[in-house]
Amino acid sequence: MFPVPILAVTATPVSAVTVEADGIYYRIDTDKKTAFVTDSKKDALHGSVVIPSEIYYDDVAYRVTRIGDYAFDKQKEITSVILPESITAIGVGAFVDCESLESIIIPEGVTTIENDTFSRCYGLKEVTIPEGVTIIGERAFLCCNLTSVSIPESVVLIKDAAFLSCLCLNSVNIPKNLTKIYPSTFRNCRCLTSIRIPESVVSISSGAFTDCIALSSVTIPEGVKCIYDGAFQGCQSLTSITIPKSVETIGVSAFLKCSSLKRIVIPKNVQNIGEEAFGECCNLKKVVIKANLSSIPEYLFYTCCALKSFRIPDGVESIGANAFSFCVSLSSIRIPESVKTIGEDAFLGCSKLSFDPAN
Repeated sequence: MFPVPILAVTATPVSAVTVEADGIYYRIDTDKKTAFVTDSKKDALHGSVVIPSEIYYDDVAYRVTRIGDYAFDKQKEITSVILPESITAIGVGAFVDCESLESIIIPEGVTTIENDTFSRCYGLKEVTIPEGVTIIGERAFLCCNLTSVSIPESVVLIKDAAFLSCLCLNSVNIPKNLTKIYPSTFRNCRCLTSIRIPESVVSISSGAFTDCIALSSVTIPEGVKCIYDGAFQGCQSLTSITIPKSVETIGVSAFLKCSSLKRIVIPKNVQNIGEEAFGECCNLKKVVIKANLSSIPEYLFYTCCALKSFRIPDGVESIGANAFSFCVSLSSIRIPESVKTIGEDAFLGCSKLSFDPAN
């Protein structure tokens, strides 16, 4: 190939030299005959940017192997980047705030997409993630304009908020080797309509799908033990969900404001339910509790306006404050002899209610 012209050279210690070509800075290792991108001239790059597989210095070829941390951050006029197959690593925040970047193909040698790599690339519509990538870092695609993402089966870890606020994302697959959906991974993905969680997953973390307002179908497999705080909060299109028998914990506000949810069965292995877990589910009509609970948490069914009757299972000893407040359609509730305390305003606003004590 033709040599890439070197416009500037900066002396650095030992065997390293920094050179600049076409507005991009490279650090050259004269011993290893390799180079990596360290930085770029601010506002100097426009349109399509091509990273060469080799650069030349003193007539010697140096193989370009990685993109350094924040190398292209805030390059607002870049629309596409072509990376050579010689690249095996892309650094933290490498393309953060590249607002006009629309597409990128990640080379096959890359195994990790680091934290914030494409964060706030508002124009990013297409990304190709190759087989071989094992980790997608925190906020890697935060606020991107992606409509669909194909995540290869080689991925074993998707970190916190990786796809947070990808407002146009409507289709994504979750690889079968994941064991955990991390906090806020798909939070505020407002066009996401369905999700299938693989059988390998054992926990769904806090806020994983919060405010996915178009999400109408979720498959949670047997094996999941914990659905943590706010996991599905604000999923207002979710009409039904099956909580598998393996679940032991349902966190605070886990299904809060799932306003289309009509029926819920709490399986017998559930040991802990957080406050407000089903609060403001205004179309919830049927609740079946199979679990051996000792208490009904505070605000558990707050403002479940469509709930007409309820059976508190034997063994429950306390009903928390505001547990059923403003369940305006609730006309019948069975309270067993085991209940010893009823919290403040537990039935506030339940104007139709009549009690059916177990005894």
